Amino acid sequence: MEDNQQNKETTAPQHPSMTKLLQDVAQPTEEQQPQQNHPPVLDDFEEEPEPPSPGTADTGNNAGGGQPQEKKINEKAVKATAKFVLQLFDFFQNKGFATAGRFKEKRKLKRLYGDDALDKMEAAITKAQMQSESNTKSTDVEIMQLFTPEEIGMLRIRKEVNEFIEDLPLTDDEKEQLMEPLIEILKIKGGTIPPEWILIGTILQVTGARATELLMI
Repeated sequence: MEDNQQNKETTAPQHPSMTKLLQDVAQPTEEQQPQQNHPPVLDDFEEEPEPPSPGTADTGNNAGGGQPQEKKINEKAVKATAKFVLQLFDFFQNKGFATAGRFKEKRKLKRLYGDDALDKMEAAITKAQMQSESNTKSTDVEIMQLFTPEEIGMLRIRKEVNEFIEDLPLTDDEKEQLMEPLIEILKIKGGTIPPEWILIGTILQVTGARATELLMI
């Protein structure tokens, strides 16, 4: 049963457009969808503090020496902090899922095409790049004759993973859905990032980098 399934996957079906397939795999994913290589820094999102309103300077007590005044939350600073948290989350989820996608691609290629599948795929990608850069106008049928069914199958796997990675960044709608509740949480926390969040983010950054290296070995 498993052999039959592998045979189906290794036999490349007619692709609707071989030209489009070659164009997609010939261009590196990082050029199609630029990825941020380093986590965002909070300083990049900090806003200038709002000047205190006349007569509302925080003296610790009111004019009559009674209850201390409630600390005013800087709305702009809260939004800037929320934007930073979202971009930090987006950065790590991008890196994590992209690594997982490449790891799965590597395992699938070796399972279907052998231990030297990665070398074969790189050779197929090089051939695809040369074909895409050439000025020869060939039909899909003519292009398919330049590649073996095995090479076409490997290129299709690379294309699927590339498309998965391109769709990883949060959309504007997703950011908007996350922004509102995040702002409310930050207001409850006093308008700043709680120290436990900073600790968790640092742990994820350190362990995530090591996990990425381990998975790609």
